[in-house]
Amino acid sequence: MIDASCPRASVIDAAEKFIGLIRRRGKEVRVIVPDFAKSAATLIALGADDILMSDTSELGAIDPQIELLEANGNGSIHSAQSYLDAYEKHAKALREDPTDPVARLMLSKMEPATVRKLQRIMRRSRSTAKDLLRNGIIRDEEAAEKTANDLSDTER
Repeated sequence: MIDASCPRASVIDAAEKFIGLIRRRGKEVRVIVPDFAKSAATLIALGADDILMSDTSELGAIDPQIELLEANGNGSIHSAQSYLDAYEKHAKALREDPTDPVARLMLSKMEPATVRKLQRIMRRSRSTAKDLLRNGIIRDEEAAEKTANDLSDTER
């Protein structure tokens, strides 16, 4: 179950509003990444006209961190994409072997509503990244979409 009151759940909106507020000032936006930018900071950087980085700087994956309530009522922070990757891994294992006890146990702990919500969150983060890129450093729609998808890939 996703705790909707968790401020991390709205990080995508906050980053989008922040860069939008800065862009409305009418000036060129330049972001400096001295070390690393992760998640929301990456989204903010994508909305800039220029990103200045050193050879040791990095942009992290766009992977919202979501607080999920455990069965005992305690919350824990999870990577949305890692949760979805685990779901796909266990679903595939169960399709290949319907008697797989590990896959069955793991999938029993994952609510379908949570999976759908996380899928929507990931689509929203990629869409936001693409839109920010198109209004910032990459004007071409195909290139912006490819970059947004690449930055959403936690395996890279």
